[in-house]
Amino acid sequence: MTPRERLLQQLHRRDRFRAELRAAVSELDDDDFETLVRQLGELIDDRRPLDAYLCANEGQRAKGRPRMREELTARGCPPDLLETALSALPPEEERARDVIGNDRTPRAARRLMARGFDEETVAALFPRDRDFTMES
Repeated sequence: MTPRERLLQQLHRRDRFRAELRAAVSELDDDDFETLVRQLGELIDDRRPLDAYLCANEGQRAKGRPRMREELTARGCPPDLLETALSALPPEEERARDVIGNDRTPRAARRLMARGFDEETVAALFPRDRDFTMES
């Protein structure tokens, strides 16, 4: 399979960041990779996989900003694009409320923490006299 075919196969499955595609054709030197990117044109756009990720992780499926930053960075999302997108999201507490609704049980607190919401956000949604940690 040629490098071009491998890239097209990767893009057929889902939108990918440029860095992910670069890893798929690691045998190419940078100039050949850039030539291939130019040939594929609009098929390679770092905003598309970022938008797809954000859409898949909203509402009840929302993740905390720290988790999202970690996952997107690991996939190769450009830092400037990532920070712009994360700063445009609704406030963290609002997103956390979307995940748990009216549930204020220890289980709900653990769910938020497991989804990557920071302790400050979790603490803001639950009574101060209760300590909800992952060990509870």
